[in-house]
Amino acid sequence: MTTLRVGMRSSAVKHLQQQLAKVGAFKGPTTGYYGPITQAAVKAYERSHRLHVDGIADPVMQSSVARAAAAHKPKPVAAPASWKTVKAPPNDYRVVTFRGVKVNVRTRVMIQRAESYMRKLGVPGTLSFSQGSYHPGVGASAGTHDKGGALDIRINRYSSRTADQVVKAMRMAGFAAWRRGVNGDGFPPHIHAIAIRDKKAAPLAKRQVVSYFNGRDGLKGNRRDIHLTAQGHNVGRPVPNWAR
Repeated sequence: MTTLRVGMRSSAVKHLQQQLAKVGAFKGPTTGYYGPITQAAVKAYERSHRLHVDGIADPVMQSSVARAAAAHKPKPVAAPASWKTVKAPPNDYRVVTFRGVKVNVRTRVMIQRAESYMRKLGVPGTLSFSQGSYHPGVGASAGTHDKGGALDIRINRYSSRTADQVVKAMRMAGFAAWRRGVNGDGFPPHIHAIAIRDKKAAPLAKRQVVSYFNGRDGLKGNRRDIHLTAQGHNVGRPVPNWAR
């Protein structure tokens, strides 16, 4: 190996820069020019490996960095969690007001996840709610909203296809969710959702979650879930791993 020093320009200098970069000692562009940046990187490497510190890349220094570069294994970069593998929402049942309705913190986290999935499915914006949780005394709800984890989502601004994409995003976030106002069910159009595994959910809400996993709509008569058919645009029943 030829000794490399400040002022030199060659493919050997570029190779040295690339090896120093591989072990994290060189941060600049690999130009092949031995300037102050390369000299500083050489000194840093010499210092950390207990070599003579002079900023000159002699054969001993070049052999050392070549061995270090060959042995270097970059730390794996963790891929961002997908909706399937995301960790369970926190068991935080403090009641908060969120966009005009009451929910617990756990449900709020799940809503925010659903909205991020909506955007990936091509539905911009945020959700608007006609009814939240901890809302007792609503006869039409049959008690499902009396306690935690329950939501009714306004869909008047959506087409049926877009509304069903919102249903899909809610399901990806861990909700048992359905579009209501179809098949003569007697409800105005909206999306009804129950957070799966909500410890504070009302008894009927928990039974609706069971119906969801059985492919049903959770209403009187417990008919087949429209979202498993063309009528509900076949969004399926995506369930994150924590909710299975």
